[in-house]
Amino acid sequence: MRIHRRDRTYWRSVLGILESLIMACLLFGLICALIASNLWTEQANWLSQVCSDSTSNTYCCNFTSNFFKFFSASTVKIASITIFASCLFIIIVFYLTHTFLGLRKRKTWKIITRLIAAIFTLLFLSILAISISAIYRESQFGNQYTSTSSSRVQIGAAYAMASLGLIAASLLLIDIICRLLTIGSVQKRQRRRKRRVNVIS
Repeated sequence: MRIHRRDRTYWRSVLGILESLIMACLLFGLICALIASNLWTEQANWLSQVCSDSTSNTYCCNFTSNFFKFFSASTVKIASITIFASCLFIIIVFYLTHTFLGLRKRKTWKIITRLIAAIFTLLFLSILAISISAIYRESQFGNQYTSTSSSRVQIGAAYAMASLGLIAASLLLIDIICRLLTIGSVQKRQRRRKRRVNVIS
């Protein structure tokens, strides 16, 4: 049985760099999601309910849908924390697996990387969905209640979380494309080196 050595160069490969950036975005996005306090989300839910039920309130704009009744600020916060933490954990596991098990050196690399691409596609869709939902939620509500500095901080944290989520989703999409094209394979690199040696010899 052939024992594969550690992939010591994975961290500076295309996939390794992309996943490092994704993990950084998810980590900081998770921190931003945690900054939004429970009191703020309850306050946001209350004002959203008032705005959706009132047509004469000067602090409210005309809401075009009943989105807030089904997708409250607390729901967005809990979903964001859950999705960001889960995706961060999964990507860390795959990153360490690539490094310590040397997946790029295996003959089954094409199959493995495409299976990982399928899993990453689910992560991409979940991160993209919650980020767009957070942006929509805050854009509808943020302009209505920014009278205090604390409220501005909370809205800023939510926007930062959503922005980092979109960046992470974009990088994850690039990672998926690279995996589907089997970019970063060590075996391909070794074959090219052998061809060069044969041509020179």
